[in-house]
Amino acid sequence: MWMKFAGWSGAVCAVVLSACGPAGVERPVPPSDGGAGMPVVDAGPGLPTDGGGSSEPVDGGRVVDGGHALDGGSPLDGGAVLDSGMPLDGGDRLDGGAPADAGVDCSRPDAEVQGVIGPAGGQLSLCGATVRLEAGSVPRATTFRFARAPGVAPPVAPIVLDGFMYRLEGQGQPVVTLTLPHGGDTLGIELFEFAARTGWVPLGLCDVDANVASQRFTGTGVFGLLRDPRSLPTSPQGLGSASVSVTVGPRTGTYGSATQGYAGETALPSGQRVMGFNVSASNGSTLQVELLVEPNGAVSPWSIVHLDELGVLHDWSFISTGVTPFQVTMMPMGARRLGRLVGQLRHEQGGLAAFDATFDVTPGAWRELSLRVCGE
Repeated sequence: MWMKFAGWSGAVCAVVLSACGPAGVERPVPPSDGGAGMPVVDAGPGLPTDGGGSSEPVDGGRVVDGGHALDGGSPLDGGAVLDSGMPLDGGDRLDGGAPADAGVDCSRPDAEVQGVIGPAGGQLSLCGATVRLEAGSVPRATTFRFARAPGVAPPVAPIVLDGFMYRLEGQGQPVVTLTLPHGGDTLGIELFEFAARTGWVPLGLCDVDANVASQRFTGTGVFGLLRDPRSLPTSPQGLGSASVSVTVGPRTGTYGSATQGYAGETALPSGQRVMGFNVSASNGSTLQVELLVEPNGAVSPWSIVHLDELGVLHDWSFISTGVTPFQVTMMPMGARRLGRLVGQLRHEQGGLAAFDATFDVTPGAWRELSLRVCGE
C-alpha cells in the first residue's frame, strides 16, 4: 500500500510547523526547573526573575533564605544562580520554597503567570503546564504571559479536549518546549495549535508519559491537547469497501478495494471528516482519493492520485495554475456514499489529463496514531 496522506496529522506538520523533525527522534520531557541556570518564574506573590538583566533583587527586594544574603552576602540579582552555577533550591522554587505556581487558582478561567525572560532563557509554569524558552532564542529581556485560554470553541465530537487550552504571549519567535498535563489516557492524544485563521493545526508530540505530553516548536500562540477517545483501528488498511469507474485521459478502468485497498474515514476537531479510498485495477494501476467532508455535507477534493499501468503518476494533491478545479458530488445513503469526481490531473511528465470517476464507497471509521516528531 502506498499512501500520500493519512488522517489529520501527516502532511500538515511539514507545512505549518517548519521546526518538525524526523519521526522517532526522542527528546526527554524537560525538567520542571528548566535546567541548571535557567530562571524559574514564581506565579505566587513574589516578583519573577528577569534572566539576569535587572539590578533589583528577586521578590520585591528580599533576599532568599530567610532574609540572609547568600554566597558571601551578595543578594540575588535578577535570576543569578547560586554558588558555582546551582539554581535556587534545586531549581524548583523561589521565594523561600513556595511552589512555582503558588497562589494561582487554576479553577479560574483567567488564571495566568507572567515574567521577564531574556537571552539566558527561562520558563513559566501554570496549573501543571510548563513552557520553557530556550537560551539564545529571546534576543532581549521580554515579558511573556502564559495563561489559560478558555474562549476557544471546543473541538467537535468525537474529538475532545484533554485538560485546559493555554495561551503563550510575547514578542519574537522563541524556541519553546511546551509540556502539558493530561488525564492519564494517552489513546489518540495529540497537541494542536488553534488560530482563528487556520483553525486546529496538529503539531504532533515529542514525548508522552502517564502524566504529561510535550513538544518543541518555534513561536507563540494558543495550544491544547486533543484526542479521539474511540477505540478504533489505527490504520485504514482493509477497512470498508469501494468500487470506482475511472476515465483518465484515453484510459478507462474499473477499480476495487478488495485487494490491498481500503475505504476509511477519520474525524477532525473542526467537525470535518476526511474520507479516503485506495483502489486498484486488474492491470496493476491504482487510484487514491481523499475527500474533505464539511459538517453541512459539502464535499471538496483533498488529494487525488492515479498511478496508471505504465507507471505514470497523475497528481492533483497540489493544485497548479491551469488545472481546472474538481467538481464533486456525493450522495450519502446511510453509511454508503455514491458520487462523482470530474476535473483534470497534472502528471509528473508534464501536461494535463482529463479525469472522470464515479464511486460507490462504504467507509469504515479509523483513528490515526498520534504523530511522534520532535521539533528541531
